[in-house]
Amino acid sequence: VGNLVLAGPQSVQEIAQSRAADLVVQASKHESLEAQSCAVNALNNMCLRSEHCIAQAAVSGAYASLAATFQPTDENVQLLTITVLYLLTTTTDQGDVGDFVQLQGLSHLIPTMMRFMSSLKVQEQISSILQRIGHHAEMLDEILQQGGLDGIFTAMHRYPLSARIQV
Repeated sequence: VGNLVLAGPQSVQEIAQSRAADLVVQASKHESLEAQSCAVNALNNMCLRSEHCIAQAAVSGAYASLAATFQPTDENVQLLTITVLYLLTTTTDQGDVGDFVQLQGLSHLIPTMMRFMSSLKVQEQISSILQRIGHHAEMLDEILQQGGLDGIFTAMHRYPLSARIQV
């Protein structure tokens, strides 16, 4: 499915209308790390090209599956997961971002933020994700406990000219 998305705009519309994001989210819950990696890659490709796919993925439980598949051993999957989370949290209000927090997604996201401090893109995306999650009062405590505020302050200090981080 991910490769079909690369075929062109008409394919993106067809894939969005076919509810393929539902299938990809389900595939990301598979036991196999390889299947999870392929599913996150496909979800990234779909979400980068279609807001409809983003909304569809959010409603299909993408937050929960991304928390469960955030593989600390696979840097590429981590970066793709961050991009998909960024697109989900900044593009749609659908789905439940609380699923990501409840399934310990922050315990992987915040250390990843610190590990990739030299990447402006990663810092901007994770800062935006944390700011969006922080709008929910019940999740703000979890961000603070996991060290998210320290991560954001470190990023703010490192990238003082980034409007996405300096919000």
